[in-house]
Amino acid sequence: MAIILDKETGKIIGRYGLLPWTIEGQQEVEVAKPLAQDGFEKLNNPRLICMIDPENIASQKVAEKFGMTLERKVDGYSRP
Repeated sequence: MAIILDKETGKIIGRYGLLPWTIEGQQEVEVAKPLAQDGFEKLNNPRLICMIDPENIASQKVAEKFGMTLERKVDGYSRP
């Protein structure tokens, strides 16, 4: 996993990589587009997700551009 920093403030504004999550009791793997092919082909993940803050419209648009769709909104999630 790597983090994304705001160039002006140095504040963490995001992260990318193949990130494991447990959402509503189900194991999921979050992905950024450049890693999707590796996630499916090399690591044999059958499913990949994007976790996006509801207020982050730019990230929502990026996810939509590479074929992601809103499945549901969740409150209860944790990192394994």
